[in-house]
Amino acid sequence: MSATHYKNILFPKALFLVLVLVLSPSVAWGVNISSDTTVSDDLTTQHTFTADDITLTVTGSIKYSGKNPILGNQNPGRTNPTIVVNSGASIETVGAGTNIAVNLTNSTGATVTNSGTISAVYQVGIRALSSTNATITNNAGGVISAANNTILAHNASVSGLTITNSGKIYNTGGEAALRIESSSGTTVTNNAGGEIYTTGSG
Repeated sequence: MSATHYKNILFPKALFLVLVLVLSPSVAWGVNISSDTTVSDDLTTQHTFTADDITLTVTGSIKYSGKNPILGNQNPGRTNPTIVVNSGASIETVGAGTNIAVNLTNSTGATVTNSGTISAVYQVGIRALSSTNATITNNAGGVISAANNTILAHNASVSGLTITNSGKIYNTGGEAALRIESSSGTTVTNNAGGEIYTTGSG
């Protein structure tokens, strides 16, 4: 029996795209946040703030295999982005070398309230460089962690940062859990029972 050969078969681009989507179910598209949003499922997509005065509430999880699971640092950055992570919920980077779980660079009036987990495998749980009047509250039971520089807000363009901790803020790589030198008007309050520490050596 002779074999059948197919040569010079051209698929239309639209058909090729359909085939890719059907045959690659693991493809995950990023999510643009333009209105108040609640994540109650376990997601693996990057979430980007595309409008001001928006609240993202996480009651499930966002575990992104890459940098910036939460992105609010467009230039100019977003105004009044709010991120609430409930108890038992999480925002995490996944995979070796992944970093910056929440990126609020260039933002104004950002608010992060964590009662769950915010973590980066490599460095920077929350990045707030060049931010103005950001507020980070880590409640009792909340964990913010990274291998290095857990909260990074150390340039002279940072002003009015407020950090209040009643849970745990730590890193495992030997660098600072809070990198806030050169910032201006920064206030750090570590309440009774709160812990800010480094476990590694660097």
